Parts: sequence; structure tokens; C-alpha cells
Amino acid sequence: MKHSSLSVPNVTINVSIESSLNGEPNVDLSEDTMLLLKCLTLLNTLSTTAPEGLKEASEALESMVEFYKERVDNVQQSSLPQSLGVIKGNILRTVVRPPLVIDFE
Repeated sequence: MKHSSLSVPNVTINVSIESSLNGEPNVDLSEDTMLLLKCLTLLNTLSTTAPEGLKEASEALESMVEFYKERVDNVQQSSLPQSLGVIKGNILRTVVRPPLVIDFE
């Protein structure tokens, strides 16, 4: 596979699976491991059948990593404080307000 002028290392990944992925999944493999194997198999197939699609797949994966990284960062920032405190306040009476009418004449 030829690369553009970017300096990209050549990496060879060999995956050996004793049982067929088309049959029942091996109970010793976690669901995450099976999904990782599926992704690697699909990327390998893409690189041999449609090399131009490999760049698109790489960009899509990069954007997914960024999306989920930002999502995790946002959850960590908005998590509850470590120590719990007591909040004091007063319950006020209910007030019925007149309806809001917007007239666009």
C-alpha cells in the first residue's frame, strides 16, 4: 500500500482466530474483544479491496475518538461534588401568573 508524503510507519498486524467468526462466538472472548476483531477484520478487508476507503474509515474513527473523548471530559466536569452538603431553603407559596400573550400584528 502506498502512502502520501506523510511519514506513516508501516505496521503489519497478524490476527489468528482458531474458530470461525461466522459461527457461535467463542465464550472465552469478551464482547469488546469480538468487536475489536470485527473492526480489524473490516479494516483489513477495506485496505485490500478499496484502499481509498481506508482514509475515510481512518478519518471517521478519529472523529469518533474525539467525540467520545469530549463526551467523557464533559461528564467528568459536570459530575457531582465528592462531598455532600445540606442545602437549606424556604418553600414559597404557589403563584398563578397571567398567561403570556405575544401579539404579532
